[in-house]
Parts: sequence; C-alpha cells; structure tokens
Amino acid sequence: MNTDIAFSFLSFTSGGIATLLNIGIIVVGLVYVRRVHTLAGLCFAAAGFIGALSSLIRRIAGFAASFIGGFGGGTSVYTASQLFVTLLSLIAGLLIPVSIFLLANAIKQRTNP
Repeated sequence: MNTDIAFSFLSFTSGGIATLLNIGIIVVGLVYVRRVHTLAGLCFAAAGFIGALSSLIRRIAGFAASFIGGFGGGTSVYTASQLFVTLLSLIAGLLIPVSIFLLANAIKQRTNP
C-alpha cells in the first residue's frame, strides 16, 4: 500500500514538472523567439501548448482509469487516452525542430547582407 502512494506521488510530481516545462516553452516561444521570427515563435509555443495539454490529459486519464477501474472499463479508457497522448507528443516533437529550422534561417538571413 505504501508503494502505491509513493508511485502515485512520483507520477503526480513528474506530470507537474512536465507541465511547467511545457509552459516555459510556451513563454520562450511567445516572448523571445517570436521577436526574431513570428512563425518560429508560434511553432515553438504550439509545441509547448500541445505538450502541456498532453500532460494534463495523461493526468486526467490516469485518474479516470483508477476511478473507473473498479467497474471493469478503466483499461480501455486509459489505453485510448495513451494513444491520443502519444500522438500529441509526436506532433509536439515534430514542431520543435521545425521552429528551430525557421529560427536558424531567420538568423542566417539577418546576418548575410
């Protein structure tokens, strides 16, 4: 029983840290990167937003699975949500290199006459 509490706390803490890091990515994208290149900043912020959203969905799905688990339907809800969250994470993971590429091109164009 004590290990369940410890792992639940660890899961809650890691989800909170992931959400805070993604909020930091949103702020960096909207405040700093957007000054150099608007589209790169928006891509960076969108990646952070999608990451934060997937982290929140993962927390809610974990709670719903533990709540519905007593009724026998918890695993299907949790599996469907994990597939959706994985898709969101892939999209966010693809947006970050796109924003870095756009930012590098914008900086390159400003330095070359």
